[in-house]
Amino acid sequence: MREKISVVNCLWISALVFLLSPCRIALSSPPTNMAMMEELAAKVAGNLISDIPLPRGATVELAGLSVSEGSWLLEEALASSLKNSKKDICVTFSHGDSGAVKETVREDSTPPNSSDVGYRLEYRIAEMSLEYARCWRKYLVAGLMVERIAKANVHARLIQMPSGELVWTGSDEKQMKDVLPASALSSLEGKSFPFSKPTLHRKGIGRFLEPLLVTGIVVGLISLFYSAK
Repeated sequence: MREKISVVNCLWISALVFLLSPCRIALSSPPTNMAMMEELAAKVAGNLISDIPLPRGATVELAGLSVSEGSWLLEEALASSLKNSKKDICVTFSHGDSGAVKETVREDSTPPNSSDVGYRLEYRIAEMSLEYARCWRKYLVAGLMVERIAKANVHARLIQMPSGELVWTGSDEKQMKDVLPASALSSLEGKSFPFSKPTLHRKGIGRFLEPLLVTGIVVGLISLFYSAK
């Protein structure tokens, strides 16, 4: 009988060690915070560009009307979407008072000519963020889980130049979310860009009681294990 109890105790302790271990192998590798934001920006940009009535061979100046930490991500995504639109678009970037810095994204080597129709694509980022929305434990002794949410809300308008005629307006809002172990966050966060490393907030008295309860359970199981010998 004592041997059976010892076996049961060993199984309990093994399961507990597995649940509490931060080194558990995930079934799939989640994307990094930066990769998640890049994917979100690409989706928003793709939807906006697909709706814009641009003629083949047009020259488009990208002009951001707002400055945020993720502005460059959206700018790159918009330029990439224009290139992939298969319309032989030439893109220039407006950098405020410094003037427009031209970067050609044509599919061939033919330079733009005076007959190209000029457009200005203005965009404003209403929201572009990544946050750890909530955290919890599925079971009392299970590892801490975190819900990660990336959000983007962008408004844009196309203006024909030099007449200033408004050709098109549109907007797109997207959200991506997933759930992952808190132990994996450090390997997914970026060090160079602050917005890719949000703060994990744990609320309530549970954040203080959980470690005490887990410690008590572990001590109790270990005591039970040795008392059964």
